[in-house]
Amino acid sequence: MKASCPDVEECKVKANPYGGLPGLHLTRAEFEALDEYSATLPTGTTPGKRWRRHDGAYDPDCENPFWLIGEYDPDDDGKGPSIKINWYIPVISVAAPLTGSAQ
Repeated sequence: MKASCPDVEECKVKANPYGGLPGLHLTRAEFEALDEYSATLPTGTTPGKRWRRHDGAYDPDCENPFWLIGEYDPDDDGKGPSIKINWYIPVISVAAPLTGSAQ
């Protein structure tokens, strides 16, 4: 995390390059149900289609691959020569029972 870096320049070099992406909240089951396209993109460009990508998993120089969620832009009609891809950082939601009382 940038807040824990003693040197701002070091943080710029070592920070996650996708740190500015929005998070996408989903359960572990929802995440695992997504098709995986870690080395390619889905061939069908249906607006709203989502998939998971283990970014860097097939790059021998990548030391820390991590998961991303790709989505063909749901606002695109899908009829042009290309379609916008939205990228997200997966945020796995864990349902936990609330115990105790709020004080």
